Amino acid sequence: MTYNWDNLPASLALDNPLWRYALAAWRSPEVEHACLELQARHWCVSHILIAAWLGTQDRHYEGEAESVRQWREQITGILRAARKQIPRQQSALSPFRKQLASAELEAERVELALAYESLKRPGKTDSNGPAQPDLTRNNLLTASPTPNFDLDTERLVDALVRHLPQDSFNGADTP
Repeated sequence: MTYNWDNLPASLALDNPLWRYALAAWRSPEVEHACLELQARHWCVSHILIAAWLGTQDRHYEGEAESVRQWREQITGILRAARKQIPRQQSALSPFRKQLASAELEAERVELALAYESLKRPGKTDSNGPAQPDLTRNNLLTASPTPNFDLDTERLVDALVRHLPQDSFNGADTP
């Protein structure tokens, strides 16, 4: 099924607290490493970042909107797959590979904007529940592609919980 992208929200905010959180998280080499390692284990980096950001909001990760999933499958994923097909050692194709990487990053930005838009609706909060690191960990486990994982994956999740930003980067536009 092809999603009707004509129905994107007119007010889609590409620069939003979730995007700023993702940028701050990615500045940490430990977070970048853990995310890429988990991605190699079939985790979705967007899920990781959304789940972690929701932890800063005292909110539970409850999955993603259909528009976010469709965007990832039909746009971001296709750009990523195309980029990965181009060999790094092929210097003549390096500029093209870089352009695809740039387009992939912009597609991820739209993906997170769609997620942020869907999260403006009230979600399940947990202000009297576990402390933020525990809620973030629980959210990450919910975002996991499988309920059971090995010791190395467990260590990567622990590294994320330790190194992810604790600030939500909301400013005045809290969802």
